[in-house]
Amino acid sequence: MNIYLTQADINETIRLGIISVSKKLNIEDIDWKSSNELYEEIRLSGHPYFSLLDNYLINYMAWVTFIIDNKDREEFNYDETEKLSKLIENRNSTRLNLKKAIMA
Repeated sequence: MNIYLTQADINETIRLGIISVSKKLNIEDIDWKSSNELYEEIRLSGHPYFSLLDNYLINYMAWVTFIIDNKDREEFNYDETEKLSKLIENRNSTRLNLKKAIMA
């Protein structure tokens, strides 16, 4: 499979989602806090953005795990192709739901 993901790519994508929600919630000192600290503040805020963010991150990481676990594969059978398609669909739809909410 010709998808190249580095740990930096993964971390950056996760941080971007967390920062986007943090900015929408006007969390202070975003640039001075770790992703974990911001995530926890979002969680503790009780805002519905948290569940959208969490759902996106869960689906993003499910896709990442599949990609990493299969990075040396050249072909997939039908079931694996269907699974990958579903993971991509879930990642994209949850990202879009989050984006729509914080851009409103």
